[in-house]
Amino acid sequence: MEEIVVSSRSVVNYTALTMSSYYMLNKEPLGLNVPGRMFKILTLFAITALLGFLFFNQKSVASNFDSSDKSTSPVYSVVCSTSQTAVEEQRIPAPVLLDSSDPTFAFTFAVRRNIDKLLSGKITGSNIKPFGSIYEQFKVAHALKLASCENPKGMSTVLMNMMCYLYDEEKFLGENNNIASTWWSNSACNFRNALPSHRDVEKNMPFGVNHIAVIRNPFSRFVSAYLNKCVVEVNQGIHGGCYNCSTAEEPNCIIENVYERLTTENIDKKMNRKTPYYYETYHFAPQTWVCQMKEIYKSTAFIRYADFGSGKREMYSNIVSTLRAFNVPTRNVDYIEKSFESQHKTWHATRSMDERDKLIDNILSNRTLYDMLMDIYKHDFDIFEFSPPSFKDRTTRSAVKKV
Repeated sequence: MEEIVVSSRSVVNYTALTMSSYYMLNKEPLGLNVPGRMFKILTLFAITALLGFLFFNQKSVASNFDSSDKSTSPVYSVVCSTSQTAVEEQRIPAPVLLDSSDPTFAFTFAVRRNIDKLLSGKITGSNIKPFGSIYEQFKVAHALKLASCENPKGMSTVLMNMMCYLYDEEKFLGENNNIASTWWSNSACNFRNALPSHRDVEKNMPFGVNHIAVIRNPFSRFVSAYLNKCVVEVNQGIHGGCYNCSTAEEPNCIIENVYERLTTENIDKKMNRKTPYYYETYHFAPQTWVCQMKEIYKSTAFIRYADFGSGKREMYSNIVSTLRAFNVPTRNVDYIEKSFESQHKTWHATRSMDERDKLIDNILSNRTLYDMLMDIYKHDFDIFEFSPPSFKDRTTRSAVKKV
């Protein structure tokens, strides 16, 4: 966070003018009545307030450009500093104008165009409102003007470690953290670089910020969240259960709960940790609901998630290219790239294929569950351009595994 510094000259000038005003107002004629004295006091107060505004409330505007439409979205911040840190941060461009002709950012510009269509009413057809309010969390690297959106089951653990490394490299390496495998409870940053909303991100980085978000196939993401939160964590007693459903063997109870909560929650009010069954809903909510996507999409580089083979290598390559485009120092990007090359799955990422296949079969063979799930993620499929699985299409099962 930038330190606010007020020059000594401003303080001296402010004090001198205030004292001068007070002196002039106190040169009163003999016999001045009480109303006259009250007038003096009010006048002195007004002059003091005006001087305070002039000297301390200077504002600057950092224009926030989007390369697709060249429009601006001003970000205002109180600036009373000429410190070296502030000067350096102003030199770093943010948001970066990404090159729309670069294949690395083809997905990013497709997502931005689709969100524009959704906001203009050109994409419709779901009972789930787009851009609902849900708990946000960003991991930031202030000095680099970089923030990552925490998208549950969207490589959030790896991104958490990457952002921790960029935020506090010395502590990260000193505690032998690893970008690929360090779990959140052992993170060297211990949430010191976590901010709860995009507004907090803007306040902490008033000269602009570049966002990065990894987006996953909605169906694959649901399956992963289901197995992790409603099978693994329930069996290990990590939390009390998935919507208090009696069993995770049949997905009916869980999908019905997700659907009901996303259609009945007052999404004009942000869901938070006090919301009943918030933990489950947060992990199953559409990706258009995370990180106030509507507010940040024009400054966000979107990375398409993949978990296997060439798709996974391309995902890592796109993250590396994005960091370079965002002016992250070459030395840091090289370290991250090497970490990706040696990555192994985090402990919670791998589940039995038998469990996975059974869950997929149950959903794709049950018309009610299938329709509810497709409605929940309708906007995700449209905006992020993933193909939904077909009902009772057994060949889809293997395709889903490789998303």
